[in-house]
Amino acid sequence: MGGGGREPAPGPEASSTPAPDIFDGIEHSWKRFPGGAAIDAVLSQAIREFDWQHPDRTIPLLAKARPLIAAISDPLAKIKLADIDETIARCAGIWADAQAREGNVTPGSHVAVAMTVIAREPVPASVQSIVAENVWPGKPWTPSDAAASQRIPDYDLEVPASEAYSQPYWLVKPPQAGAYTVDNQLLIGLPESPVERMRIRLTVAGTPIELLRPVLYRYNDRLEGEKVRPLTVVPPVAVNLPLSPDDIANQVLLFPAAAARSLRVTVKAQVANAEGSLRLDVPAGWKAEPRSQPFRLAAVDDRQELAFQATPPAGEGTAALHAIATVAGKEVAAGMASISYAHIPQQILFPPSDVKLVRSDIQVTARRVGYIMGAGDEEPDALRQLGLQVTLLDDEDLRAGDLSKFDAIVAGVRAYNVRPDLRAYQSRLLDYVNNGGTYVVQNVRENVPNIGPYPFTISTGNTARVTVEDSPVVFTHPDSPLLQKPNKIGPRDFEGWVQERGTYFLTQWDPRYETVLSTNDPGEKPLEGGEIWTRYGKGVFIYTAYVWFRELPAGVPGAYRLFANLLSAK
Repeated sequence: MGGGGREPAPGPEASSTPAPDIFDGIEHSWKRFPGGAAIDAVLSQAIREFDWQHPDRTIPLLAKARPLIAAISDPLAKIKLADIDETIARCAGIWADAQAREGNVTPGSHVAVAMTVIAREPVPASVQSIVAENVWPGKPWTPSDAAASQRIPDYDLEVPASEAYSQPYWLVKPPQAGAYTVDNQLLIGLPESPVERMRIRLTVAGTPIELLRPVLYRYNDRLEGEKVRPLTVVPPVAVNLPLSPDDIANQVLLFPAAAARSLRVTVKAQVANAEGSLRLDVPAGWKAEPRSQPFRLAAVDDRQELAFQATPPAGEGTAALHAIATVAGKEVAAGMASISYAHIPQQILFPPSDVKLVRSDIQVTARRVGYIMGAGDEEPDALRQLGLQVTLLDDEDLRAGDLSKFDAIVAGVRAYNVRPDLRAYQSRLLDYVNNGGTYVVQNVRENVPNIGPYPFTISTGNTARVTVEDSPVVFTHPDSPLLQKPNKIGPRDFEGWVQERGTYFLTQWDPRYETVLSTNDPGEKPLEGGEIWTRYGKGVFIYTAYVWFRELPAGVPGAYRLFANLLSAK
């Protein structure tokens, strides 16, 4: 058979008579509504007689159906009424648009909206009124006799002073374990947050219709031409914390000792002449110096970076730091980030300008670390918070670089799956271990051969992973040096983990490897293949499936202590 199909199975051909369906006999036309038979007849005639070269000739039939649909109180009929109005407008060749003169507005401000209504078919049409609805108040515009044939003036749209910033409704509040927090349950299920719309009432060929148009902002991109996005409500300034620019959800400042650390905060203007002060709020026992600093930004998009020193208390613990800007008597405690790709609408986010402060005694004997970047990897910045000198290794480094200068080398999450150069120069990494180096390999998704000095088998699919982040952990070899030095590891170090314990555990390994930990999801068998290690020549090789790529950027103290032991292994 052509097209790569399979030969038919032997036996009699299937019957061409369709089998009974559970939906048979269910009325799905307008006839299911009281008075709907007349609507069905009119619209069926409109479909039969539609002339694609003269769509305006269908308007009288649509106009006949409109009052019949408007008389039905069913919610579905209300949706169909809007569809009828849109169809009439399209048949009349009407273009209606609401374009904001600016892309960003601040609470309490005004924005001009250019309204355009054009009839491109020889059909009489006139605008009766325009009014803003859905989110913000607005004064209706109606044309006077003198202005009826003139251009529609800009609509003055007032943004309430209490208006929230524009962002996906499910991200307004921090998510809880496994779920978003949404106060307004009417929003649940909507693909996007509601946006301001303009309701345009027209008369087309003597028939009143209503069109809804979102307020959009159009601009030109040098490469992609015209771009469109919704009008966005933004704060007068954005308070950005550039600790982890690729992961705005994980802002962490780690204090492995009691010494003070610097923190730089960037204030970015969203309006001209933004002037105010920036302060850091810290809990009791912590210090921030100076407590506040002034800023002045002349133009939109101007930035000013302000430096502070944060000092932890003597004891261990976690806390939250809040960076707050005050502008014209109003406080702003949010940064601003944009997610912009060609295949999805642009999303603007306003993450809280908060930093998680982590004070934990963490010892590490390694100083220089070579890091082989994996997929979506943010560990290098996390490791730098330990005071480590972290160097990202590229293809040339792996091919001919001097690897002996590193105390430890780390292969990031799924690095063996996304770095062909890593596989090509694997022998050099094993030579590095043999000559006294420490090599830590994380989370490989498939069985790449010869990763370690001795064979092991990596799980495939979801058969060997632990998804419950607080699953109990057992020490299979309590005297293992990976649990003893330079940090003494205990059960407390597995508290506060996020999302999961580990992925891509090993199912088999050479007896020359030693396990360290065992854990499992509730009701499943214990898994010891989450971390193995061996001495090879003068050095140490470690494979670990625990999700350090989640725990370190999230500032989990125990994860830092555990990973510091891996880097320090000799």
